[in-house]
Amino acid sequence: MAISLIARAPLPPNVDQATSALPAYMWTGCGIATLVLAVRLYHRLSPRQSYGWDDTCIVGAYIFALLLYAGTQVSINHQYGRHVEYIPPPDLVVILEMNVVITIAGFISLALSRTSIGLFLLRVVGKTDRKKWIVYLGLVLNVTQALVLIVLTGVQCVPIKKQWDPTTPGFCIPKDSFTIVDRFFGCINVIVDLIFALYSFYVVHGLKMQRKWRLALYLLLTCGLLAAVCSIGRVVASDLSSTDPTWDLIPLTFWALSEVSGVLILASMPAFHQLLVQFRHSQAWNNSMARLKGPMSWFSASKSRATAGTLGDSDQGSCGDLIFQTTTVSVQPGSSIDLESVKRNNEDTNSLPVNRQDTHWGAPGQVTSMA
Repeated sequence: MAISLIARAPLPPNVDQATSALPAYMWTGCGIATLVLAVRLYHRLSPRQSYGWDDTCIVGAYIFALLLYAGTQVSINHQYGRHVEYIPPPDLVVILEMNVVITIAGFISLALSRTSIGLFLLRVVGKTDRKKWIVYLGLVLNVTQALVLIVLTGVQCVPIKKQWDPTTPGFCIPKDSFTIVDRFFGCINVIVDLIFALYSFYVVHGLKMQRKWRLALYLLLTCGLLAAVCSIGRVVASDLSSTDPTWDLIPLTFWALSEVSGVLILASMPAFHQLLVQFRHSQAWNNSMARLKGPMSWFSASKSRATAGTLGDSDQGSCGDLIFQTTTVSVQPGSSIDLESVKRNNEDTNSLPVNRQDTHWGAPGQVTSMA
């Protein structure tokens, strides 16, 4: 973006609004995106071998996002975030050069991330859903706006060197016109985000699953609307006609970083649900559940012993000395049990002394009656 180096009177305050907050915000988003992408690739590269084109797109989006983060950090190191009057000309040239690089990298990263989301939805619905044309519409809009913005950024000034060297002979697209174009295609990004988010709700609504998992997926998909919020924020903050872009465009930079990191993260969030389902069927999950059930089993056993003690005769002493008289009856397949005979037998033997050695549980296939 070419700017005029005419000093304003009076001069604005010599302060920096990017050195502390912007790098922390940017690299935090980068770290979260890296973690989420790692989880996704771990799941997709598992023995199930479910790696697909949507994963290739998200990896490409992550690479261009890294280029965006690195270029932004270079600009900050050259005093991006200060008023243009206080930035030395060599640093200003570097900032304007990096602006072209990070702008194009951001557009490519967003386009690949949204393409990954669309391809993932197509993998989910397969070839049977008649409404999948909505996804294709979102993909076409996404690719179209990305190509237009990348080309316009490259030819905003001809030759491109004029973007950071106003003395170079050539011409530039008027800043007001370029701002209108950027906002228009930013609105298309919002439409694409809404298409993919609402279509995801439609897909989940048609799945047969437990209610708790359906609600969890709805909550997860609701986060997809945050990408549309970031796109709206970037559109509102986009004012490329500024004569002090190193200061005025800091809010736009925050929104642009939020959009790139947010779409990158949200594109990989479904992998967390798949990984959780896979973990629930693993041996580690079974072992964890067994450890949790252990204390509950002890509590249930203690409660049963206490209940049994209240039902025993007073001359039996404590509940630990309580002994149940058991009668084991063999049951053959297809035969019936005369419960009255079992009851009379228990009454006849109830007066006999019982030893602990005589008390036993019926084996599988047998019924044990407690007197």
